[in-house]
Amino acid sequence: MIEIPGYKIIKELGQGGMATVYLANHLGLEREVALKVMSPLLMLDPSFTERFNREAKIVAKLKHPGIVVVYDVGQLDNINYISMEYHANGDLKDRITQGLCLKDCLFIIKSVAMALDFAHAKGYVHRDIKPENILFDDQQNPVITDFGIAKCNESSTQVTQVGSAVGTPRYMSPEQARGKKTDHRSDLYSLGVIFYEMLAGKVPYEADDSLAIGIKHVTEPIPSLPEAFSAFQGFLNKAMAKQPISRFQSGRDFAQALELNPQSGAGDDAIDFNSPIVTHEDDRPYYPNARNNSQGTMIVPPKKSILPKVVVSLVMLVIATLAFSYLQPGYMPLLDTWVNEISGRAQQQRNEQALADKQQQFKESVQLLENQAMEQVNSKDVSEANLLKAMVFYQQLQKIDPKNQAIQKGLQSISHQYLQLAEKHADQHDFYRAQNAINEAKKLNYEPAEMEQVQKIVEAARLDYAKKLNDEKIQQEVARQLQLKLENEQMIQQKNIEILLQQAKDAVTAQRLTQPENSALFYYQKVLLLDDSNPDAKKGLDDLINFYVTKTQSDIARKHFISARKDLEKIKSINKNYEGFNALDNQLAQAQESYNQQQKALALNNETKSEVKASLSESSSEKTSEMETDSITQKIDSNENKASSDPLLELRVNALLKNAKEAILAGRIAPPSNNNAFEKYLNVLSIQSGNQEAKAGIETILADAKKHLKGAQGDEVLTLQYQESYNNMKKLFDEAFTEQK
Repeated sequence: MIEIPGYKIIKELGQGGMATVYLANHLGLEREVALKVMSPLLMLDPSFTERFNREAKIVAKLKHPGIVVVYDVGQLDNINYISMEYHANGDLKDRITQGLCLKDCLFIIKSVAMALDFAHAKGYVHRDIKPENILFDDQQNPVITDFGIAKCNESSTQVTQVGSAVGTPRYMSPEQARGKKTDHRSDLYSLGVIFYEMLAGKVPYEADDSLAIGIKHVTEPIPSLPEAFSAFQGFLNKAMAKQPISRFQSGRDFAQALELNPQSGAGDDAIDFNSPIVTHEDDRPYYPNARNNSQGTMIVPPKKSILPKVVVSLVMLVIATLAFSYLQPGYMPLLDTWVNEISGRAQQQRNEQALADKQQQFKESVQLLENQAMEQVNSKDVSEANLLKAMVFYQQLQKIDPKNQAIQKGLQSISHQYLQLAEKHADQHDFYRAQNAINEAKKLNYEPAEMEQVQKIVEAARLDYAKKLNDEKIQQEVARQLQLKLENEQMIQQKNIEILLQQAKDAVTAQRLTQPENSALFYYQKVLLLDDSNPDAKKGLDDLINFYVTKTQSDIARKHFISARKDLEKIKSINKNYEGFNALDNQLAQAQESYNQQQKALALNNETKSEVKASLSESSSEKTSEMETDSITQKIDSNENKASSDPLLELRVNALLKNAKEAILAGRIAPPSNNNAFEKYLNVLSIQSGNQEAKAGIETILADAKKHLKGAQGDEVLTLQYQESYNNMKKLFDEAFTEQK
């Protein structure tokens, strides 16, 4: 933030095209002040500082309770500033938005009018009267501020030049919009516009661009006030008269006219723009012949009007005339005229006249643009600012009348003026501005031969000037110019950085973090290209990385590995040297590997369940002993429980146990029966090796097989069958648990 000796900057209050206003502590006065710092671009005009200081000192002499006090005017390096009184109670724009009562409206307008009357009496014109420039002190009295583009009528100099339209378009007087010479009556017109806005809730003229608004101030009629305030229409018509001579001639006249207005007595109700605000007896219009009834209510005595009698007499006269004309030979044309009127032909003629009026208004608008553009081009001591304004006027003219031949002629004239400026700057050894002027002429693509000639002149002057650089004074001047150029470039770069940072913030809000091209990452990287140590851009990138680190960890926890991998890639695109990248990458790899192992185990269990469908023989052998059965049971008990806490596996186990019970009831206990209970229990143990119900089921089946083996001792064939069945079940069990290990 800017530093000015004697002041401590607290914060920025606002920024405009010509200046930035800060809240600051005046270390000498030990009070808060509004510090207005003018744009360094204004220093490109060599005479600006002298004119600025002269005008600022004039403003400082205006001591009035309705005008902001100026404490100090100064210059630091290439910066001009004004220190003035600070008011923290808002401006008139805020109060209009919130709603005002009529009494407050009148008080504010009259107070501002009297403050302007004081300034005008000193020969001072504000030229930018608008609600934003009317503040309020601690007693809620209005105070005028921002004399930034004002001028003194008694001075031969002014901060802005005659012929340039300065001010705020919605509140400009017609002469101000046309870039003509203005006086104090222009301020009173602007105050009339504010009064209309306070009563109507909107400005009198509105359009898509500033130029169109200015044209309306010049050409369109004064709008009507809402019906509730129609008593002020006559006052408004005078306040906003197109010609200065037809307006109030002083702020005092302006204020006194409101004192005499019939609705000057006003109540305290907030203005409702959709209905009348007259809610108190003193809000009613004053009538000289009014009297009070016994209840105190104003009564207006009725007046007998002769208007009805006059109207009836005229109607009868017209009817008699038409009848007489109709009866007289040779008088039919009179009747035809009457028929034309009632048949609509007269309306058609009026429509044609309205169209002609609009065409005339269009011609006037075109002529106004042409005149304003030519005034800038032909201005005495023409500058780049004049030519830029002329370009704007011609661009507006091209929008409404693209075939206008004056456009090409005007642009050619602008090109010629730029080349003349280039020669002028070269003569003054200001080669930077000389080259800029040539570049602007090249954009217009006129007079190529002249451009080439001027380019040679500038280069020759540059070389000639370089030969004289041995002179120390000239070297200092060159250094100063280089410093100015550097500061100008730095200022432009800083402005670009501020714009890019704001675009980055907007992109973050819109969730455009790394893609597409208009993402936050894109804008932060653009800032670092301009300033590789910019703390805001670095912090912005760190915030993006922290966001994606958190998101990566969240995706890993939820097993969204693809999304996590994409997040890591985005981190790498933001900062390929991010220190925590490898740790995150390893965390993702480990989580993915663990997940894959779980999936493999689950697949293995499913595979095992499929293999258990092999046929087993129902025979068993006499050699099978109770020790072998106990050995199988011990293997089941010693096998670690591989079941996951996954709810899906729990559901699978419960389903298998249920199927095993159903198989036993159906007699499908062991192989070679298909879909048998032994197979189901074995599948359960492949998922949960410690499942007690499955172990108990297998023990029962093995015990039953052993029982059948003993019972078949007398039958050699049957014994062999049971022995084979038992051995097959034991082998299948051993293979399953060996594979699990």
